[in-house]
Amino acid sequence: MTTAIPSDTSWSSGRAWFTVGLFMLLYVCSMLDRNIVSVLVTPIKQELGASDFQLGLLMGPAFGVSYVVLALPLAWLADRWSRRGTVFIGIVIWSISNCAAGLTHSFEALLATRVGVGAGEAALVPAAYVLIGQLFPRRSLALALSIFSMGAIGGLVVGFGLGGWMLDRLGIGFELPLVGHMAAWRLVFFFTGLPSLALGLLLYFVPERKKQLGASAPKAALLPFLRAHPWPAIGIPIAFAMASLCSAAMIAWVPAFAMREFNWSATKMGLVMACLLAGIGTVGKLASGFFADRLFARGSLDGHPRYLMTTLIIATPAAVAAFFAGPTSFVILLGVWFLVAYSVQGYGAAAIQLFTPEPLRGRMSAMFIIVINLMTTTGPSMVGYLSDYVLHTPGQLGPAIAITVAAWSPPAIVLLWLLLTGTRRAVLANLQNEAASDDVLHKKA
Repeated sequence: MTTAIPSDTSWSSGRAWFTVGLFMLLYVCSMLDRNIVSVLVTPIKQELGASDFQLGLLMGPAFGVSYVVLALPLAWLADRWSRRGTVFIGIVIWSISNCAAGLTHSFEALLATRVGVGAGEAALVPAAYVLIGQLFPRRSLALALSIFSMGAIGGLVVGFGLGGWMLDRLGIGFELPLVGHMAAWRLVFFFTGLPSLALGLLLYFVPERKKQLGASAPKAALLPFLRAHPWPAIGIPIAFAMASLCSAAMIAWVPAFAMREFNWSATKMGLVMACLLAGIGTVGKLASGFFADRLFARGSLDGHPRYLMTTLIIATPAAVAAFFAGPTSFVILLGVWFLVAYSVQGYGAAAIQLFTPEPLRGRMSAMFIIVINLMTTTGPSMVGYLSDYVLHTPGQLGPAIAITVAAWSPPAIVLLWLLLTGTRRAVLANLQNEAASDDVLHKKA
């Protein structure tokens, strides 16, 4: 069942903000289930006898490959059928897969459950972008999607915090009816997989615009659209992914760098990372959405990529200099990046919604997520390669991290500058098409 949404839906609508809150919580659960295996590495290794390479497969490719492969087909299903229904099916798949991980007794079976988690979670983000986009006017869409994307930070914080706490509190595990003894790590998989199932039932209350059928349905095909607007359609995902790659490289290696360079304890490093991610990063997410919306509301049709271009110009020198500075300056300079250039996914997704016709938004959102996921996975390995094989300084990570940021951020700035004109044209064309479509519907009504 679908709920009709008026074209002038108010951004302050309670139902609209309920939808943002629900999808943010689902995103928290998604990131929790995605990353919980990182907390459980030691007991899994002890009980199943898995090698470090096998554990690496569980934490990376097992999830990532299925996520990337299925994101576009599931987005196609959401565009053609029901976005709400597609998300619910995805929730059931990833939740059951995560719970089933606690029942496995071999590495191969555990690997299969991680593939299931990735397959199910591939349905969430592209459909959420479109459903939220239908509920908010363009002038406030970036803020709404930035709030939704805060679920990624929340999932990381909850995963590491709650997962470790549960593992300690559950001790040696419990005896359960029919199943028998379950070790603590198995119970953690089970308990972290259940909340998303309960939240999924609330999708019934999420409004979904009824799709037009027959002659009145808007005509849109993906390949002709890409050919008509290549700069924003291809350039925006790549440019935003370049910025995300830099962030991923720093998040992966900053703890090791600071502990080696400044002799910080793991506790001190954990506190610094928590402040950068959960503190400054959260402020940055809200601020980026707010300012991108303000630019667009003031008539800047290219406001979203223009905002990222500006923040990268400010943040890149600070991030590079951070890895050649003392401890205090390091935290301050790195904080500049996490404040203005780290949180790009929310308003990047908003940019996609603004120039894409409604029937293609799910697939374009999926392409955006796929490009970001593919590029961010290369950031950490790039730093390691530079350190070991190019600079030959495996004990000194600073230069390798700085080179990675300096190598990817400037091309992103140039690409963003080149695509501004194309973005303005694509957004204007979409606005005109939507206005024409609305006129036809009003006349028929």
